[in-house]
Amino acid sequence: MSTSHKAPSEPKEAAGQFHTAGTNYPTDFVNFFTGGMQRAIEIGTTSLDLAARQNAEMVSTSKTFVQLAPMPAMAMIDFVGQTFERVVETQKRILNIMAR
Repeated sequence: MSTSHKAPSEPKEAAGQFHTAGTNYPTDFVNFFTGGMQRAIEIGTTSLDLAARQNAEMVSTSKTFVQLAPMPAMAMIDFVGQTFERVVETQKRILNIMAR
């Protein structure tokens, strides 16, 4: 039983010889990376907007349930809601700084 190996019809090219004319790989990579970062920032901003909306709904629902409770409970709910809004705004500012 003989095994015959065929030689490749085209010789293998040496490393670094795959660069085609008119292609700038570093620039292409930077453009690809920048586009990915922009999409990630958009997703982060959208997620933060959704979290803020969810928090606002939670705060308003909590207020309806604790109307019979003493005043400190309402103040605490307001405080938590405002704190979360500030956290969201801070994170959005960080994302905007990253986008620059």
